[in-house]
This record gives sequence, structure tokens and C-alpha cells, in this order.
Amino acid sequence: MFMAEQMDFAADYVRRGRAHRNLTDAELIEAWKAVFGALSHVPRPGHPGEILQDFQAELDLRQLAPPFDAVGEDLDRLKAAMAEIFERLRADPERFEEVEKELQADLTAFRQEREGPKG
Repeated sequence: MFMAEQMDFAADYVRRGRAHRNLTDAELIEAWKAVFGALSHVPRPGHPGEILQDFQAELDLRQLAPPFDAVGEDLDRLKAAMAEIFERLRADPERFEEVEKELQADLTAFRQEREGPKG
């Protein structure tokens, strides 16, 4: 599923005009690292994540791997923040159940979109 989601992000990025197509590979990688670093300080959905998705889509289109080895400290910070968010969520069973239902609904919608209309 993750690969299909990446393809969807890339297709959307292309439809919107490939804003980062004029960057050199080195500039693209540096931009990706900067946004990843910023996201690691504010791990929540929204603007930085969307920008990172666009840079990731451009990397994917160029068949370049994201430079995770260059953002180790940021990756560790992001993992720790996500673990903290998950633990807070687990401490609130009602909210945990609500989020679980939302995720299940998203997964169902994704599967239905992928499978297309039946009949």
C-alpha cells in the first residue's frame, strides 16, 4: 500500500506542475534534508509534510533515494516524537479507539479507490 500511496503523491505532484523540476539533484537533496529537519521539530500533519511529499515525489521521479543517512539525528527526533504521540494516544482509550476507526475508514476508502467501481 505504501508504494501505491507514493505513486499517488507523485501523480498529484506531476498534475500540479512539478514545482521542483528545475532544481539540480544536489539542490533537491539539500531541500529535502532541510524540510525533513524542520518536520522532525514539528511532527504533525500539515504544511511541512506536504512540502516533504513534493520533494519526495521529485526524488522518486528522478529515481533518487532520500538521503536518510544524512538526517540521522532528525530521524531519531521524529521517531521519539512519534513514539510520544502514540503513548499519549494509548493513554486515552476513547481517543485511541476513535483514531483507530478513522484509520480503518481511511484504509477502506483507499482500498475501494484502488479497486475501482464494481460491477
